[in-house]
Amino acid sequence: FLLYALLFMLNQLVFDEPSSEYDNPLRFILGVIVLLFVLRFPPKEHFLWFGIGLGGVITGCWALWEKIAIGSGRVSAHTNPIHYGNLSILLGLLCLVGIGWAYRKQSGRLPWILFMVAGSILGLFASGLSGSRGGWVSLVFVIAYILLNYRGLLSRKALISAAAIIPVLLVVLFLIPQTGVKQRVTAIGHDLSQYSQGHTLTSVGGRLELWRGNIMLIKEKPFFGWGESGYTEKMAELTEKKVINPINVSHAHYEVLDTASKRGLVGLVGLACLYGAHRREGRGD
Repeated sequence: FLLYALLFMLNQLVFDEPSSEYDNPLRFILGVIVLLFVLRFPPKEHFLWFGIGLGGVITGCWALWEKIAIGSGRVSAHTNPIHYGNLSILLGLLCLVGIGWAYRKQSGRLPWILFMVAGSILGLFASGLSGSRGGWVSLVFVIAYILLNYRGLLSRKALISAAAIIPVLLVVLFLIPQTGVKQRVTAIGHDLSQYSQGHTLTSVGGRLELWRGNIMLIKEKPFFGWGESGYTEKMAELTEKKVINPINVSHAHYEVLDTASKRGLVGLVGLACLYGAHRREGRGD
């Protein structure tokens, strides 16, 4: 966390970015303090998993209420539907991990398992109702990784049942027109078809143009990148010259490309360490 924050801040200093840009790396420094506090005063497992399970249940109930009572096209919980959807899918997957913890309990196992299953299903359901397609890409890989790590804990029957729940849930979300999932999925094919014909001003087309622009920036400055301000200015220049045609100049919607274009290979080192640390932590659980 500190390495990532320091490399991030070094890039800000090199490019003389405004003080507001230090907000993001500061969060990781504060995260170190929180992690040290949690290591010194670890929370009770029951409280931790209850909070995660409750979060999954509440986000699912909120999504259903917003969809049915308010009639929202894409559930957003009064924020950004992409952020909301990805937080919901995170809660759902954490609840899926929590099923393994509940299974190992000596007493009260069944209520905890049912609670975690409910949190997992409702969390993933909320993500579906948000229409945030980016998070869905990770589902197959993350769920496969979780089940792989549980192969020595759960019986084959339990693993097959857990693996079957997710596809069934996704099919249900897809087949019910009111969820909007089918429209969001079919829109991908339509956008790709439009992009192949030169029409870039669609959701998918706009992102592909951003990726194309980011790759151009990386080729020009591969080691230290362009910085936040330089990135925005260069992308705007490419757009103005009709080299690329995104809907708007923004985050690349792909963290690796975004980091490489703004902070170069130096920034990618910090990002790789951050991802690697998460992976090692997951392997140790």
